[in-house]
Amino acid sequence: MNVVRDRADMAGLRATLEGIGADIVLTEEEIRATQVWKSKELPRPRLGLNCVGGASGLELCKALGEGGGHATYGGMSRKPVTAATSHMIFKDLSLRGFWMGQWNEREGRSEARLAMYATLGAMAAGGDLLAPAHRLIAMEDYREALANTLGGFLPAKYVFRMDQ
Repeated sequence: MNVVRDRADMAGLRATLEGIGADIVLTEEEIRATQVWKSKELPRPRLGLNCVGGASGLELCKALGEGGGHATYGGMSRKPVTAATSHMIFKDLSLRGFWMGQWNEREGRSEARLAMYATLGAMAAGGDLLAPAHRLIAMEDYREALANTLGGFLPAKYVFRMDQ
């Protein structure tokens, strides 16, 4: 299940996510109203991955099953992750943060890190791991990328050309 922030082209985003394997795509508003867990249509998830931070953390905690884990690895909302005390006590949820740079430093050339990169490389070579929608720009156009990125909800990520 994918939970996304509402935006102008939700139909296009849903189609994109479903095209790369998503089973269910809900907005933050839709996850508040969904009955898929109460109706037993789906079991409650045991893991929530949060790349936004902020109030969406509370919605993820509400959705998680007992003993589940909530990992935050991004902060696009620029707001603190919100979680209810009751989720940690009565549902026994664990909340964690993850920073890839710190993990890389800690793991160094460990077998786990090298195996991960080998797996990702094989997935990319086989066409199973694709880059997100992106726009290549020259380094001197960094001001455009910075200004537009801070506005949020871009149709593509900026990738700087390093060959110029």
